[in-house]
Amino acid sequence: MSFEKKDITSTRHVLPFGNLSSDDFERLCFWVVERSSQFDSVEHYGMTGDKKRDVIGYKHSRDGKCEQWYFQCKRYKEISFSSFRDEINDIKKHSDEKNDFKPDVIVFITACSVSPSCK
Repeated sequence: MSFEKKDITSTRHVLPFGNLSSDDFERLCFWVVERSSQFDSVEHYGMTGDKKRDVIGYKHSRDGKCEQWYFQCKRYKEISFSSFRDEINDIKKHSDEKNDFKPDVIVFITACSVSPSCK
């Protein structure tokens, strides 16, 4: 009997993010952003009335400027370019209404693959 040596690092496991509820997916995204150590503070907005900001990360610079990173969490089976465009247009609308609303960076976190045209 012979045994083959297998490279266990080549195994791929698909994590079932799509099986989480929308709220749990947002909480997972918040947890990942918060623990990334990239931000001075992180807030979870989510739910109704979030104005397209599920999670916000704040980065403070030495000159006193504060960058706002908006994270929009999408737990869809598939997503289209038009969905991303609509989200960005909604953020722009809110930004036009309130000047301090304007994000420096917008990040979409998805539970599905994104097509090359969406990227």
